[in-house]
Parts: sequence; structure tokens; C-alpha cells
Amino acid sequence: SAQQEELREVVASTVGLEGTPEFHVGKEIDDAYSIVRDLDAFGAPIEQWDGVIHAYEEKIHGVETYLIARLSESIAKVTDAEEMFKVFELYNPLFCRPRIKNAVQTHQAHLISKVRSKIDDIKEKVTKSLRNRDKQGSTSTQTLSVLRELPSTFSVVFWNQQMRHQLEILLHKVGTVLGPDWDRDAEGRAVRSQVEELMKMLDPAKILEEWFRSNQAGFNINGPIFSVTSMRNRNSRTGKRVLQLTVNFDQAALTWVREVRNLKNLKIAIQGQNLHNAIHCTQRYPSVVTLSEMV
Repeated sequence: SAQQEELREVVASTVGLEGTPEFHVGKEIDDAYSIVRDLDAFGAPIEQWDGVIHAYEEKIHGVETYLIARLSESIAKVTDAEEMFKVFELYNPLFCRPRIKNAVQTHQAHLISKVRSKIDDIKEKVTKSLRNRDKQGSTSTQTLSVLRELPSTFSVVFWNQQMRHQLEILLHKVGTVLGPDWDRDAEGRAVRSQVEELMKMLDPAKILEEWFRSNQAGFNINGPIFSVTSMRNRNSRTGKRVLQLTVNFDQAALTWVREVRNLKNLKIAIQGQNLHNAIHCTQRYPSVVTLSEMV
């Protein structure tokens, strides 16, 4: 039957069908199915049905007892939470069976508390980052921008995506611990709700919208290639003014080009006037850099 094949596949992918010399798991599953396979579903009396179902359930109960023992042995060998997560990931497909899931409830609660603690840590970082950004810019993203010489908007978006990725990993761990139907579990739904709330806080759409709006007017990148400005010669005692040759290119456009280039690496779509500005600036960027080094 489909149910028997599904159980065989799950057991094969976790502990294997061989079992021990005293208990061959694959054979026990096949024997359980053979008990009901030849039963006349329409002609058999109720008493015979009851006996067959009881015998079938005893066989499956034996299989589940063996699997619980193997799972318990694996858990007993772990030394930290990360190792236990790996054990749960291996046995995850078996958690759809109530007896097996109930046998590890205590360990599940411990691992879920670990996940919740890490989510709380991320929430604290995100809240602090948003508060600092509203004042003077996030410390985390400022550090990233300075150390890696990255544009500020990209640094914020990049940091947000890192936090989102960490949340996705933690949500995957919840599924690993609670089993295939984890989002139907009350604990699983609570964690998902908390993660979705943080995901909204980390959505880069608002940041990008403000950034696009602030640059919508474009930049002063047309006109003569060079400009000449008069400035006071600091080395002259008479205060004589000198002429200085500079490249006629809005410096803000240089930052814009770097922002766009890095955002595109994050698969952020640049559209409309912003795309036009980006193309316009990018075409001139290499020449501007070269000329700026020469003058």
C-alpha cells in the first residue's frame, strides 16, 4: 500500500531497513502489510478484521519502538545543541508518527527554546539598528560601510539581508525539530509569526524607496569634461589665487554608481528613472575615475 511504501522510504532514509540480526526493520514492515494484504475487505467478519488490525498494529508498534530506541541512542551521544539539531534533521521525517514525536517532546522543547533565544537576539539587534538609523545611522552598517568601503545604502540593505537569512535558517531549524507538519503546531505557528514580523521590519523596500526618491532628480554629469576653479594658494604669503583643474562630474554620482552596482549584486531591481540615471552614470564612471587620477 502507499502507506507501507511511505513508511519503508522514511525508515530507509533515516536508520536503514536492515536493523539488527534480531530485528530486521524492512521485514517487519513487510510482514505487517502482509497481514492485511490478503484479507477479504468485504467478506471478512468483524471479529477477523479486529484480529488482523490488532496484529498489524503490534508489528508497526514494534517498528516504532525500535526507531524510538535508535533515536534515543543518537540523542544520548550528542554533546551540544547543534549536534542535537543534526540528529533531529536526520530523524525529521519520522516525526509525523505521533509515538515517535511524543518520545522526543522534552528535547524538542529544549531546542525550540534555543531557536527562540536566537530570534530574540536578532530582534534586539534589529530594533537597536532601526533606532540608531533614525538618529544617525546604524552602528552595524556604519562599521560595515567604513571597514569595507561600501556605500551606506547598500550596507544597510546588505545587513538587513544577512539578518533575514539568519531568520530563515532558524525557521528551517523549527521545521527540523517539530517535523513535516511543524507549521500546524502551536509552537511552530508562534515562531513563524515572530519571524514574519521581523522579516517585515527588515524589508529593504522602504529604505530603497527613500534612496530612489532622494536621487530622482539625477545628477549634474553633463556639460564640459573639465571645470576650472579659482582658489587661494595656501603656500603663498601674498594670498595669490591659483586656478585648479577638476573633472566636471558630480561626486554624488560616483557614490550612486557604486550603490547601484552593489545593489544589483544583491538581485535588487533598479527601474525607471533610477535605471536611466544608473546607466548614464555608469557609462561615464570609468572615464571619470581615470581623468580624476590624472589631473
